[in-house]
Amino acid sequence: MAEKIVAALKKSPKLLKSARGKAKEGKDAFDTWMGNQNILVRAAYWAADGYVQSEVIDLLASMVS
Repeated sequence: MAEKIVAALKKSPKLLKSARGKAKEGKDAFDTWMGNQNILVRAAYWAADGYVQSEVIDLLASMVS
C-alpha cells in the first residue's frame, strides 16, 4: 500500500520533491503538508493505517534526490 501512495506522488516530480523534503522533516511536518494536497493523494494517505503512513514517510525520506 505504501508503494502505491509513493507511486501516486511520483506522477508529479514537483509533488514528489516536496513530499521527500517534508518526510525528511518528520511525521508532523509531513502530515501538515499532506493536509494541503490533492484530495486523491490525501485520501489514500489518510485511509491507510499508522503503520502504512510511517512506511510512506520512511520510503520518501530514504529516497536520494
